[in-house]
Amino acid sequence: AAALLQHGQVLLRQGEYSEALTQMQAAEALARSANDRSLQADSLHGQAMAQVFMGEFDAAQNSFEAALAEAVATGNRRLECTLLNRLSWVPTNRNDYRLAVHYIQRSLALSREIGDRLAEANALTNLGNSHIQLSDYSLGEAFSQDALALYRELGDPGGECAVLDNLGNSAWGSGDFVAAIRYKQE
Repeated sequence: AAALLQHGQVLLRQGEYSEALTQMQAAEALARSANDRSLQADSLHGQAMAQVFMGEFDAAQNSFEAALAEAVATGNRRLECTLLNRLSWVPTNRNDYRLAVHYIQRSLALSREIGDRLAEANALTNLGNSHIQLSDYSLGEAFSQDALALYRELGDPGGECAVLDNLGNSAWGSGDFVAAIRYKQE
């Protein structure tokens, strides 16, 4: 099961989503039959990721929720935190940003509780983006600024870049075009 999961993860990174999904489903079935709930949670997580990338949002939601149940059952709080954040991708893709905010807020609270600074930065980034999409630019910018500070503290240039893009979108949406250009150039 672990080898199937690893192969599925490689396929996922290569953009071979349908093949990745098949590998993840096989890994999950084997993990379930072996009663390995941790591996089952990871396999369901991989399935959900492939389903999101393939636009199969109902299936992705089911997989994320099943993975979340396994993560909670096994006490894997880091995975629980990640899954809550990624579960927000489903309503985000449906333009239901209020529901996305609900999941992200739960992820943010858990990331702070367990002291996972990267998960906290990721949740703040997604929370900022969701509020920007809801045209609540000041709140979106506040969350994004918090995320930017964390990414800089952690030395994460990829996270920094993503949040600067969000800040540029927020500034643009609020009509501050000079700031939007500055963020986009930064």
